Amino acid sequence: MSSLSHLRGALVEATSGLLQGPIFDFRPLDRQVAKLSDWLGERGSAKPAQDAIILALWAFYRDQEFQSRRQARLVCFGCVDPVFPAGARMIEDGDRFPKLLRAIDAYLPNPRAFRLCYRGLLHAYFGYDPGRARSAGQRNWDQLRTYLDDRAANTLAPGPLPVWVETLQANTELLSNDPGEAYGKTLLTGQSEEFDRAREALDIHEDSWLIWRLVLGQVEAASREADSAFQRYLPKLLDLLSRHPLTVNEGLAKLLIRYRTCTPAVVHVGLRDFAVARWGNPWLSLNRVKWSLVSDEARAMVADWLKLVLIQQFFSLLAADRANNTRRLKFWERYRDSINDMYFALGNTARCHPGADFQDIRKKMAGRLLNLHSAGPPANNAFIMCIGDYVVVEFGLSGNACYVFRRDCLPFRLDGNIAGNGNALKHQSYVQRLLHIDSAFESWEQTFQRTLASLIGVRPAPAALGNDIRTAVSPKVVPGIIGAQPATLSARPQSPVGQAPPQMSPPASNSTPMVSRTTFSERELSRLCDTRRIRIEDFRERNGNLWVLTSDTDGHVSSQLRSWGFAFKAGKGWWRK
Repeated sequence: MSSLSHLRGALVEATSGLLQGPIFDFRPLDRQVAKLSDWLGERGSAKPAQDAIILALWAFYRDQEFQSRRQARLVCFGCVDPVFPAGARMIEDGDRFPKLLRAIDAYLPNPRAFRLCYRGLLHAYFGYDPGRARSAGQRNWDQLRTYLDDRAANTLAPGPLPVWVETLQANTELLSNDPGEAYGKTLLTGQSEEFDRAREALDIHEDSWLIWRLVLGQVEAASREADSAFQRYLPKLLDLLSRHPLTVNEGLAKLLIRYRTCTPAVVHVGLRDFAVARWGNPWLSLNRVKWSLVSDEARAMVADWLKLVLIQQFFSLLAADRANNTRRLKFWERYRDSINDMYFALGNTARCHPGADFQDIRKKMAGRLLNLHSAGPPANNAFIMCIGDYVVVEFGLSGNACYVFRRDCLPFRLDGNIAGNGNALKHQSYVQRLLHIDSAFESWEQTFQRTLASLIGVRPAPAALGNDIRTAVSPKVVPGIIGAQPATLSARPQSPVGQAPPQMSPPASNSTPMVSRTTFSERELSRLCDTRRIRIEDFRERNGNLWVLTSDTDGHVSSQLRSWGFAFKAGKGWWRK
C-alpha cells in the first residue's frame, strides 16, 4: 500500500466517529494531522532538546567533522548557543564555524537532508545579534547570511513543501543586507499581515535582531517622506522606539536629525519629552556623549525647546503672582536664546509635592535642581539664569525683585542648598535690583529690556507666533495685581545703568549675544578666559593650534571666540592658528 493510500485509510478511520454519537473524539484525528505534517516535511522545524545539542557541539568542536546527519542538524541549531567556556559560541570561532558550513554542503545532493540543516542555520541566523557579536562573530554571521541566501533554492525538493520553505521563498528579502529597508514602508503604513505570517512560520522571536531592525526600517522609511507625512508618523515611531529599547539611540538620532530639516521645525512636545527622558538635558556636559549622536543643530533645537518649557512651567506652576506671571513668562521666553544655562532652586513645597505635574518638572530640571531655603514661604522658588557674564535671579512669589549678579564673583554656589535671602540670592553684591512695577513712562518689561541690553549686551528675540511659542504682546497695567503701581528701578550707586536714559532699546534682528569688537590679542583672550576659569593651551610653537578648552554652551564666549576666528571642535573646544 502506498503512503498516500495508507494516510487516506487512517483519516477515514479517525473521522468515522462523527457518525457514531454526539461526542466526537478528536485525538485520533490530531495524531493523523501530526503524522501528515511530518510527512509533508515539517519534522525538524522545531529546535531539538538542549542536552542533545550540547553533546553534538562538543563532539564537533573536538573532531571538526560530522559523524551523522543528526549531529549536523543539532550543531546547526546550537551554533549560536553559549555552551563553551566564558559563554563562547560556535559562531564566534573563526576556524570551526567556516568548517561547519563547508561540512553542511556535503548534504546538498540530498535536498531533504540539507533542508533539516538549513532550518537549524536559519534559526541561528535570526537568533544571533551581530550588533553584540564578539571575536569573529560578526564576520561569521555575515558569512552565514550569504550562505543562506545563496542556498535558499536548495531547500526545494519534489513533492509537498514545508510551510517554512514556502514562506522563505516568498520572503527572501529577510536574507538581504537590509531587511529593514525592504519591509519598513509596508509596516509603517500598517500592512503587517504578510510579515506576521512569515514571522510565525519561520519562528522569529520578539528578541531577534530582525525585530529591532524592522523598527529602524520604519524610522528610515518615514524619514524619506515629506515633512507633513513624517510628522504624522512621529507618535507611532516614538511608541515603537519605547517598546524596543535596543533601537532607541539610533532611532531617536534619526528622528531628531530629520525633524531638524522640517519647515518650520516648531516645538514637538512628544519628541522633546522622549529625547530628554532618554538622553537627559541637552546642555549638560554629563549628557554630551549621548547627544553626540546628533548634530549640534539638532541638539540646540531640543535645548531651545527644553528651555522654553522650563520657563513656561516655572512661571505657570512654580510662581504665584497670577496675571503678572503671564507677563514675566512672555518676557523671559524671548530671551531663551541668550540664556546659556539655567538652574531652579525649589522650596519645600515644590521639592516634595507628589503631583504628576511637579514630578514631571523635577525630571526635566534634573541636573540643575537646587534646594531653596530661607526664602520666606515654603511655596517660594527661584529661577536662576546664566546670561553671558551675568546671573539673573527671578523668584516665584510676588513681592520679590529680580537680582542681577556678575558671574565671576557670585556670592553663592550653584550647587546643593542655596539661601533665598541676603546671604545668597539677595546678597548686597548685586549689580542690579529690578522691580516688576510699571512707571508712568514705561512698563517694567521696557525697563528690564533696556537694562539687559546696556548691562549684558543681549536683546529679546522678535515676538513669535507658533504652536508652543506664546505670542508676545505689549505690556500694560493690569488693575488689581502687582504691577499697577508707579515703576521704580533700584540700582546700586556704582552701576552706570542707573543713569541710562529712560527709553526702550530697539529690538535686534536676532537674539545673538552682543560681543565686544576688540581686536584679537592674547591679553584680551586671557581676560575673557580668566573670568570664567577657562583653560587655554597653546601648541603653536610645536606647529599646532591655540586652544580654548570649553564647550559651546556659553553664548557670549562662543560669539566672542568666533569673532576672533576660532572654530569649535566637539569634545575638545575652540581652536585657531
